[in-house]
Amino acid sequence: MLKFEDIVGQEEIVSFFRRSIRQNKISHAILISGEKHTGKKFMARIFASALCCERGGENPCGECRSCKMAETENHPDIVPVLHEKPTSFGVNDVRKGINDDIVIKPYQTNRKIYIVPDASMMTPGAQNALLKTLEEPPSYAVIILLADNRETLLPTILSRCICLSVKPVPNGTLRGILREKGKLSEGDMDLAVAFARGSIGRAELLSESEEFSECLRECVRLLSRMERLSSSDERTFLKLIADNKGKEADYLDFFRVWFRDVLYYKATEDAEGLTFSHGRREIMRYAGKLSYEELRKTVDYIEEIQASLRAGVSPGLSFELLIDLVRDALTDMKV
Repeated sequence: MLKFEDIVGQEEIVSFFRRSIRQNKISHAILISGEKHTGKKFMARIFASALCCERGGENPCGECRSCKMAETENHPDIVPVLHEKPTSFGVNDVRKGINDDIVIKPYQTNRKIYIVPDASMMTPGAQNALLKTLEEPPSYAVIILLADNRETLLPTILSRCICLSVKPVPNGTLRGILREKGKLSEGDMDLAVAFARGSIGRAELLSESEEFSECLRECVRLLSRMERLSSSDERTFLKLIADNKGKEADYLDFFRVWFRDVLYYKATEDAEGLTFSHGRREIMRYAGKLSYEELRKTVDYIEEIQASLRAGVSPGLSFELLIDLVRDALTDMKV
């Protein structure tokens, strides 16, 4: 049975959960926000299990009937709230999943807990439909919203929630977890940690993904010949991104880390400290030719595009603009 001790690097959230249970002061609405694969649902499930545990301790006991049902995700009083459309969480989803069901009292325990995994996808109409329930919830109800981006939620929703933010896990901790798994070389492990952005789940996914290695090779090939990039090469790369929907942020991360490596080498001439050991020769060449101003401008622009992508800007347009910026900078290099 999973317990709060299994949550790594989120001491503030764990402390809040434990204190809430110990003092019997459970908020009716909790928001956990953080990027994908940061363990939001994992934490919510442990908290829900503890709230429903028949022994009433700060941790799920793992032995009672309630805990065993929670572990297999078959507990009648722990309700996952789903949505029909893959990219949108609508009014009917909220009404069916929460509003119409919440009037029914718990079946087995004294609480009824709703876990909403994709709260960021809720439309304004869906959020307004949820608002009245958040304002006047039944005494037994706990609604846990999980959001990749809390900025998509209305201020009226946020004001009625206890808002918890997932913190990035230190790179040393991530590296130790991956080293225990023993699936990666030290070089690939450094890359997985760099692209994980403090997320244990993301680091583990990257360490096990063949697609990650293929994306990495494609980006190195592209970046290595950027100043000689043909229109055909660019179309091929943009098609690769289009064929890997949902992974656009990964490609942007490759660009970001690559140019941070160039900036790092230019400042230190330390080739051993590069994250992208695969492209060491090209990184050293770029560092010798590009100015600090050009490099900082490129890194800043990549981060701007990442922010735009999170806000819903077309990935294709974002990458075209990025490729144009990089190619223009590299074409001006004195070779």
